[in-house]
Amino acid sequence: MDKKELLKKLWTLKSKIGMPEEDFRALVSGATGKESTRDLEPKEFERIFKIMDKAFPGIIEKKPPRKKSVSVSKDPKVVAIPTPDQRSKVTQLLGEIKKQYPNLSAESMSQRMFRKSYRLLSKHQTQSLIEALKSMSSRVASP
Repeated sequence: MDKKELLKKLWTLKSKIGMPEEDFRALVSGATGKESTRDLEPKEFERIFKIMDKAFPGIIEKKPPRKKSVSVSKDPKVVAIPTPDQRSKVTQLLGEIKKQYPNLSAESMSQRMFRKSYRLLSKHQTQSLIEALKSMSSRVASP
């Protein structure tokens, strides 16, 4: 957190607790030796937060640990293969719009959108292709 966010958090906690201004200033001064909250360093903010959490248990909401995101490999040899459901959905949508766009194919769409062959699309790219086909299908279906 940057200093501005730490200041905001500190003053928000003060308000949540309902601590009088004089007591708050005494807490800051006693914990850090500084008179102004603007002069505090990040470690000093943490010290004050710990004191407030001890005095008022549960006042500081603990955030659950973030889930680790799945990393996508940058190796061009590693490909997230589209699911059979995605492949069948592409075929179905192409069938729906074939009358309006007779020369359209999954290959031509993938070349136009991603500049690569339909066989080499990742799951996410195939999903983007499906969304584009859905949009085209809805325009063909509605007059």
